[in-house]
Amino acid sequence: MRRVFAAAALILAAAMTVSYAASAIAQVPTICGKRADILTGFASTYHEVRSAIGIADGGALIEVLVSPSGSWTMVVTKPGGVTCVIGTGRDWFTRPLPGADRIT
Repeated sequence: MRRVFAAAALILAAAMTVSYAASAIAQVPTICGKRADILTGFASTYHEVRSAIGIADGGALIEVLVSPSGSWTMVVTKPGGVTCVIGTGRDWFTRPLPGADRIT
């Protein structure tokens, strides 16, 4: 489980960098709102559901929403705060963890 969180953290860092750079260049507005509304919206519009979840060092909740077609969205919710979309994309692939198929 730690490997999943570590992978999510690396992906988050990359997505945040790309998201902030794209936002600065294109001046795309940030999408924020109530967590339930954001999750429901992405589920109904894009069929994206939570695939990964983790807690950042600062206490923020990081979630990756993924659809069967491979579209994905990353959202961050600050403690006691609002949820914001920090990245979106396509062709999401979840790689199996090494040794996950072993019988113990």
